[in-house]
Amino acid sequence: MLEKMNPIWEYQVGQFGSSLRAAKPQEVEDFLNEAAAEGWELSQVAAMSNGSKLMVILQRKLAQHTRKRHSTWP
Repeated sequence: MLEKMNPIWEYQVGQFGSSLRAAKPQEVEDFLNEAAAEGWELSQVAAMSNGSKLMVILQRKLAQHTRKRHSTWP
């Protein structure tokens, strides 16, 4: 019996803004659109520092793996 294993993910992190300048919406939008064209999905957005800096975390599947499951496994 074959069992699908959980996907293996790779991640990419983008940082926007600084302690003196807030992240520009167009800058973030361009980053997300370019990443989506390469198969990346938005995983999480976190505000850093005083809220003017953003960390954007993307993920995409590396490969779909299968393994042979032994009939004695629960």
